[in-house]
Amino acid sequence: MSNPLLSKLEISVRKASASPPKLAISVTNTHDQSLTVLKWDSPLDPLVIQLGHLKITPVGADGPLDIPIIQVRRIMPAGKDQLVTIEPGETKEHEIELKETIVPLDKLAGGARIVCEGEWTSVWQSKLEEVDKEALENLGMGNALRGSYESKPVTVEF
Repeated sequence: MSNPLLSKLEISVRKASASPPKLAISVTNTHDQSLTVLKWDSPLDPLVIQLGHLKITPVGADGPLDIPIIQVRRIMPAGKDQLVTIEPGETKEHEIELKETIVPLDKLAGGARIVCEGEWTSVWQSKLEEVDKEALENLGMGNALRGSYESKPVTVEF
């Protein structure tokens, strides 16, 4: 079961550009305290599409595109560069390009419904500098929060 604090991290997706086709994925902290997120498997992961966390359903289709999912081995413990602190009311955003080698762009001609969903690996109710080495070695354990996330669906035309 997800910690209610994780619901204070709101996920959104929007079109960043049409050519090349890019999406902007953002996380907003609506909590009154700083939250530090491990980027791995989160909406802020640069591999969010390849990890299967972005569901892209062409308009008129019965279900999302079948995008091959990769398995990633990460070097442990996670480095501090893999963490991001989101202050109260702050939004962190990154852009991802929809590449033909990963997403069949010809199937998106009429637009697509997009949802970002997955599991937070580790979220701490603190600032980045307060996350110690032990916490990074024991991701998802101790005082780290784990749970699911899901953006509201958005329809995007490319």
